[in-house]
Amino acid sequence: MEDSGLRLLSAVLCVCHTLLLNCPSVLSHSFRVEPLSVVQKQGSAVHLRCTARPATARISWLFQGQPLDPSHQSGVELSPGSLSLSSLQPALTGSYQCLAQSETGSIISRHARVRIADIERFAETHRRTFTVNKGETAFIECPLPRSNPPALPRFRIRGKWLEQSTDDHLILPSGNLQIVSVSSEHQGMYKCGAYNPLTRETQVEAHGTKLIVRDSEGPSPVRIIYPVTPRSLTVDQSGSLTLECVVSGSRSSKVKWIKDGAELSLNSKWMLLQSNLVLNDVQLSDGGHYCCSVLTDHGAVVSVNYTVNVLIHVHPARFVRSGCDRRLLCEIYLCCQW
Repeated sequence: MEDSGLRLLSAVLCVCHTLLLNCPSVLSHSFRVEPLSVVQKQGSAVHLRCTARPATARISWLFQGQPLDPSHQSGVELSPGSLSLSSLQPALTGSYQCLAQSETGSIISRHARVRIADIERFAETHRRTFTVNKGETAFIECPLPRSNPPALPRFRIRGKWLEQSTDDHLILPSGNLQIVSVSSEHQGMYKCGAYNPLTRETQVEAHGTKLIVRDSEGPSPVRIIYPVTPRSLTVDQSGSLTLECVVSGSRSSKVKWIKDGAELSLNSKWMLLQSNLVLNDVQLSDGGHYCCSVLTDHGAVVSVNYTVNVLIHVHPARFVRSGCDRRLLCEIYLCCQW
């Protein structure tokens, strides 16, 4: 499937190249600066920038795909090379694009999405109680609420905030908490929190999880305690991804990660965070089937599977007119699956 994904991408790029050769005027048009998506607090100012070649090109703006007239849109100010929102309000959120026009043609920018920073409350849950033997691994799940920008996970433990991982507390990007080699000091109430770095709001779950630590009565069997079912994840190209595999038991260090049937060699590309696999600078070739496996005391293998899909964003070709046929190529997203 990797080869077919590459063939599809090559075909798209070939079509774009062919259109450029057939429309020479587009080669003389380009953006020096394109507007970028932004998340900002309500009431704050927002500035979008746009400059193009040739310098004589006339700059105008689209909002939600329609020409933007600042005289009919309160709170919008236009100046050479920029669009400003003096006070961001819900009516001004949405998609903005820059249009550069000259006598020989015109080009349109990518979408710049303007959103208001916010964070929702945690979904309603019931108090949970987990009992863990000393020396084992504890895992506390934390489904973070929707947030713009994405919320940062943290935990309130016995009345104190834990905002970053420590030697024995590992806060995973998903929000889940892994406690390594549990002792009686870890016993207590844990509440999951979500912090929005723009609004500086923190939402806290209502009930939390009570962790009880008991003396071990002997070696515990090796098992994977999270996840317990196969998972499928999608990641943007060039992004990072953590595949969680929380193992507990007497041989929890004997973890192997396998991709498409072959054991992974750990390096700067694939790194272990405890027993979890971290993928950096994800590319198309990183998509596929991953398996976390561990050998039990009895020689059996327990494992959990992930399917990773890589989302490739191909920037849109520009709308070109004057001097060639009128045509429009839409923004393309390729989701390469295995």
